[in-house]
Amino acid sequence: MNPFGVLLDILYVGFCYPLCLPVALIAIVGGVAGLIAERKRKGAALIFSIAALCVGVCMSLMYATISINSARVASEPTATEIVVYKVSDQSVQPYLQAINQSNRLSLGFSQIPPDAEVEVYENLSKITEVYIHAGPQTGWGYYTEWNDRLAKVNGSYKWLSEEEIYAGPHQTENIYIDYYTDSTIGPSNIITVKYRGEDSRLSNKDLTLEEVQPIIIEWEKAWATATPVK
Repeated sequence: MNPFGVLLDILYVGFCYPLCLPVALIAIVGGVAGLIAERKRKGAALIFSIAALCVGVCMSLMYATISINSARVASEPTATEIVVYKVSDQSVQPYLQAINQSNRLSLGFSQIPPDAEVEVYENLSKITEVYIHAGPQTGWGYYTEWNDRLAKVNGSYKWLSEEEIYAGPHQTENIYIDYYTDSTIGPSNIITVKYRGEDSRLSNKDLTLEEVQPIIIEWEKAWATATPVK
């Protein structure tokens, strides 16, 4: 954080902005009065009156612009506002319908459980990101997460990709399963499996779904019977 920038913000919001409108009104009234009094003369007083009028108009416009922008920003949701939905919530059904109509299950992705939670993020690239998570929550995430990307086409959503993430019983390990239908966001039409951690059975290898399935089952048992190891 820049202390100088914070000081300027405090001075602006606490001092300059509240005085902006009164000063603008005084300048406009003074400028108009000066023009009326000096309308038949020329000289420094006339120039001063015109300058005061211009300053007043400019400050009024600046005050109006800042007020409008402040109202607009206040009405918009902030980036920190995260709404978590249940899978059964009607507001997320258009997204889940696009996900469920894809061929994700035949590709090897797991079924999304009915008690999962959903977060939806719209971004400027017109790609909707849907985060789904289920299972016990740890200090480093959920046991299972599904990160899906959708594109809106002709009023409906099209499934673009999915990343399924499994969290291991140790903080530093995860299994990532990815599939992309669009080559602009990843290697298209191919399942990729990656592992992050220190398990010698999985590390530094080109993995397949068949190879990681026993590990995922092992992790499921560990999550069901033990407290996660940090």
